[in-house]
Amino acid sequence: MANNKKIAFIICTNNKIQFDECKLYIDKLIVPDGYEVELISIYDAVSMTSGYNNAMSKTDALYKIYMHQDVYIVNKYFLLNIIDIFNKDTSIGMIGMIGSPHIPSSAVMWYGDRVGHYRTWPSEMYEHERITEDSIIHEVESIDGFMMITKVDLPWRSDIFDGWDFYDVSQSFEIRKKGYKVVVPNQLSTWCIHDDGVVMSLWNYDRYRRILIDNYGDMIPQKDEQYSEHKTDFETIKEYSDNASGMQGTIANIIDRVSEIIEDNDATSFAAIYEKNASHDNLFRASSILTQIQIMGKCVLLEHNMKLSTFIDDVSNEGEFENKLLTLKLMLRRIELAKYVAFEDALDEAYIFINDRQISPFSIYAVVYSSISIYVERKNIMLNIASNMLDNGNVGSAFLTLSLIPNPSEDIKRLLEEFSQS
Repeated sequence: MANNKKIAFIICTNNKIQFDECKLYIDKLIVPDGYEVELISIYDAVSMTSGYNNAMSKTDALYKIYMHQDVYIVNKYFLLNIIDIFNKDTSIGMIGMIGSPHIPSSAVMWYGDRVGHYRTWPSEMYEHERITEDSIIHEVESIDGFMMITKVDLPWRSDIFDGWDFYDVSQSFEIRKKGYKVVVPNQLSTWCIHDDGVVMSLWNYDRYRRILIDNYGDMIPQKDEQYSEHKTDFETIKEYSDNASGMQGTIANIIDRVSEIIEDNDATSFAAIYEKNASHDNLFRASSILTQIQIMGKCVLLEHNMKLSTFIDDVSNEGEFENKLLTLKLMLRRIELAKYVAFEDALDEAYIFINDRQISPFSIYAVVYSSISIYVERKNIMLNIASNMLDNGNVGSAFLTLSLIPNPSEDIKRLLEEFSQS
């Protein structure tokens, strides 16, 4: 029998750095009185559905929170809210953070209308939100898989979705077929951040999209004008699916070459990786790894030319480069959210990492202002880091950090002028 006073977080993970950071935010949440929380990590799952089915069988928790490892819950009332939502309406079977009121004919929810919230908030105006009787709860046809919270257990369709795409739409449909509602709270402020950047995996996306349409055709509208508007996008997605094996092989070859360059600590060659592979521009757009290498290459060359420690100085291969970059992204996120989340020692760890690894202002700027990670309060991140540099007597780096801020305010301009005169 399910334990109605137990909440299970279920996360498929392949990266300990990412998982530990996700857990850091979970540990900050208020737990409802009388409830217990458990965290189930599924390593090396062959698909999202198989991992979730495995985890479902391991817990007696009535409430299950299936989430991605790159999701950070920032609303401290999150657990209280989901319990309240389920209690308000016993016909609700699943909650998401963003969803589609009407699934488009393409089955791609991002091409239709959406409700909810998951990434941004009004700068300087964030509030931890506790829902009330007046809070708006939207009924939707499908939710996004980065956060799926259930009160009913239905098998995830591992028989047809044996990868990492469209399992979320499938489960939304399965829940609704059983007569339960799928809902999304309005969220006046962001409840959680999905830090997936802008590069999504397209290798099998079209194949699973077609599987979804074939199996749930009665729940998806026929092709319409909206489908025609995105015809080019679908052709691109199909190209990736049709040529996945060859394209992934080329990416692996480029990454092998990157590891050799990093091992040789060759900043010039690292910076030139994209230009030397310009004929494979479509791969850089499809691969998050290559996108990161492309963006960081520019700042590595700047660091090298200015005789600063470069981002690749203390790493010996591409894997270590990725881990260092991921850690930097997560530390910058802590700095951004410090006034909303009670990080305590975790914030000190962020500044220590930047100082000990000699992360230059160019690398910080590249991460904060590029597409490889999504931040809202970019200027405040740069200001806080500059302030910490000053506290540590690193005046030159503080000046450079401030000077890199685009469209500086009058206050920042005055600070820069004071630096110049001192």
